[in-house]
Amino acid sequence: EASVESGGTLSYQWYKNTRNNTTDATAITGATGAAYKPSTADIGTLYYFVKVTNTNNSVGGEQTATVTSKRAQVIVNAPSSANTHIVNVTTRI
Repeated sequence: EASVESGGTLSYQWYKNTRNNTTDATAITGATGAAYKPSTADIGTLYYFVKVTNTNNSVGGEQTATVTSKRAQVIVNAPSSANTHIVNVTTRI
């Protein structure tokens, strides 16, 4: 959960990656809310994180500050014969 006390506005961009890093990640189109629920259609292991930006245009100097969350590993196993997905989340953001 992010909060701001400076009078600024928070914005969010969620990312996913096949590797456990933030440098090779891809921004998830439309994932710009405070929370994100990963799709279970992507079979395998993916890592998710969010960048939160505080923008305050009423101050002088630097008007934005950005922080990157920890990464969450999400494992989606292939469907069983019952045609269900098993999702394992090993890290909470």
